[in-house]
Amino acid sequence: MRDEGRVFVAHGANDSLLNPVDIILTDEGACPPPLLDQLEFEQVKPDGGLDLDEATYNLGFDLNPGDCAAEVSFSAPVMPGVTTIVVAVDEDTTDESLSPQVWAIINASDAPVALIEQ
Repeated sequence: MRDEGRVFVAHGANDSLLNPVDIILTDEGACPPPLLDQLEFEQVKPDGGLDLDEATYNLGFDLNPGDCAAEVSFSAPVMPGVTTIVVAVDEDTTDESLSPQVWAIINASDAPVALIEQ
């Protein structure tokens, strides 16, 4: 039996420059297929959660889906029996430039919301 955790990714950046985005694994070589594709503002994917083996995953937001470039990258820990919720937000709401940040709730308990360093 593998040790798995569940991951949800939410798009909370109301910025036309960030719509839609792909979520890619950045350790998978030159052009990996997206882990989640065409994630749009206000969406949470996948519907039932993504069960992944216990590990720390290096993920990236491909702001131009299909070009295989992670303009924003971060690490997300996946732990057994824990739900990791990753929410992308954008501090610049002018639609003129990008200032994305990725926030994550790493635990379903009363643990505080934590910023994943980029």
